[in-house]
Amino acid sequence: MKRILILFIIFSGLTNCSSKLYISELKDYKSIENVKIGMPINTAIGIAKKKHFKEKKERLVYEDEEKEYEYVVYNDDSKKVALFSFNGGYDNQTKNKVYRIVIKNPKYRTVEGVYTGMPLKQLKARAKLKSVDFNYDDGLILISETFDGGFLMDISSLKDSKYNFSKPKISTLPADLKIKEIILF
Repeated sequence: MKRILILFIIFSGLTNCSSKLYISELKDYKSIENVKIGMPINTAIGIAKKKHFKEKKERLVYEDEEKEYEYVVYNDDSKKVALFSFNGGYDNQTKNKVYRIVIKNPKYRTVEGVYTGMPLKQLKARAKLKSVDFNYDDGLILISETFDGGFLMDISSLKDSKYNFSKPKISTLPADLKIKEIILF
């Protein structure tokens, strides 16, 4: 009996030491971790700071445009695990409000169970896709039919060089492409 008890204690201790990935399902397509589309940026910063580490990063813009910032939320101050980011809009009405949320971590799943890192083949089986867009600034984006936003795909110029991304079609995209980010507007 003592041996069984000792083995149980050792086993439970080992399982508590292992790193766990807590899956969080999104309740809607307008918020993550209480950061919501349309809320003031300062409120979103305060919410993100309570639970995680947040970093303000300057976004790339064209020469004649005003500076834009993105707030990247990390698991902790090591900045090794990016969870999500958010930024303000592009005009006077939206620039001080959360305009876009970008999910960067597979910890978060959509209502359909879609997550970053998921291959295109699985994405097609779980989500409704409206269209596909490619440009050299943003990359390859699959537009969702379910929500305002879509999926930024991770494309490799060497591995996927045979595919013509300048005129993409959902039906002919390489099945092994993976989701790099989920974008919510």
